[in-house]
Amino acid sequence: MLQLPARKTRSGRDFSDFRLEILDDSEDSEADFKTDAEEESEDDAQITPVTNGALAETPTAKRKRKRPQFIGAPSPTISAQAESSAAPTQYADTSLPHLDAAAPKPDRQRLRRRKRRKTERDATQAESGSKSKTHCVKRTTEASRVAVEIDLDSDGAREPTTTLRTRRRWGPASVPKGCKLSLEAALELGFSYDDWDGKSQIIYIDRKGRELAVLCGRPRDDNWDAEVAEAAALLMKELAPQLSPLDPHSTNAAQDTKKKKKKKKKKKRSTRRGDHRAETVGVGMGNGRTQPANFRNDEDDAAVLEKLLGSRPFTRVAGFSMLLNFAPRLHDYYQNTMDALFERYPWLRRIFERHVSVFPSCTFNFGPETVTIPHLDLLNLAWGWCFITALGWFDPNKGGHLILWDLKRIVHFPPGSSIAIPSALIRHSNVSIQQGEIRYSFTQFAAGGLFRFVENNFELNELVRVRVARMSVEERAQWVAAEGVEVF
Repeated sequence: MLQLPARKTRSGRDFSDFRLEILDDSEDSEADFKTDAEEESEDDAQITPVTNGALAETPTAKRKRKRPQFIGAPSPTISAQAESSAAPTQYADTSLPHLDAAAPKPDRQRLRRRKRRKTERDATQAESGSKSKTHCVKRTTEASRVAVEIDLDSDGAREPTTTLRTRRRWGPASVPKGCKLSLEAALELGFSYDDWDGKSQIIYIDRKGRELAVLCGRPRDDNWDAEVAEAAALLMKELAPQLSPLDPHSTNAAQDTKKKKKKKKKKKRSTRRGDHRAETVGVGMGNGRTQPANFRNDEDDAAVLEKLLGSRPFTRVAGFSMLLNFAPRLHDYYQNTMDALFERYPWLRRIFERHVSVFPSCTFNFGPETVTIPHLDLLNLAWGWCFITALGWFDPNKGGHLILWDLKRIVHFPPGSSIAIPSALIRHSNVSIQQGEIRYSFTQFAAGGLFRFVENNFELNELVRVRVARMSVEERAQWVAAEGVEVF
């Protein structure tokens, strides 16, 4: 009988989970084993099966017998003898551990290396003073930059919160009203075509090198399409039928001859951006509001929006806004304003956690053919960004492109990717998709009235307008230039 030596630990001590022995495959050993097997067979007949995990005490069972452990395959003779002498009763023997049941031990060296790398990344980020992660900063610096023939130096862009109603002086390109263009018709406009892959990052800069719009792309995650883009689109498709029905024909209550009061129907869908179904949730201001308030949604719509906001796919999409990486000062301006707003009015609802997104509002465009017509989002912060994420099942080579009319560019816009634009300054629309295709979109934005209200010390704009009217030309110019494009 040969016995294998015990293993050596790093401290030099001997260690073995069990005793390793090699059977000497000889005639004498086979004869001895045959004798032991016959004796054990006789012992089995006297043992009563147990169910409580302990062996019954019998005189024969008290005899200690060391059965050899095999390394490798035993000889055919021994295998046949062992099978013939196998007893039908199973023993609850817990003296030796089972190798298969042992949990795999963590690789401590790998864990230490991973912890060391994280510590180094955190130290590098702390030294740089940036809030962005190191790999995000690296990716941002590697982004391509494309110059566009436009200048942000206009009253609309420089106005801190578009307080004085002085919109942009530069005019947009010739824009057709209320129509959807096919890709062929859009290409005939003579605009530059950006064959964007939806993954890389491209920055549009104005004449003075300021970042105007960003093709953000998507995170470098191999599972992004399946776990986020596809999952988000499926969720919208599943929940869309649960939305409250729209009234296809707007009715005039004054002309209703019936005296019996009826339940007020949902208004006809707005066609200013397109004929698709859209639902907005979050905090807004404007259109006669005297203070910030939550957007109102029907009971059915609110339930659908809650499910979408609480889902992991849309939480990940919202967390990839990239505002902090490309415009850190603008991000801080958003964050500080929203923190002050929600602290002053705790009943206002944050649509996402503070660390996920700084935007107070978002819109789900349910389509099913979300194709916008040329428009401006005039209530948004004039020099802020609106993040647009395309979703659905459509051929991005044939439709769904983003047309930036004032930049004279047509952008290839595949599903699962995001683009950031100042939607209050740049007219934008989409190229029509193919018949039978489905296209959704998810947008994040902030109303300019929220910033105006907070900056005015939580007062209405009319009170500030009186003070501005008393300012001199120099004071007003200094006040106007205080914010706006300075954050880019």
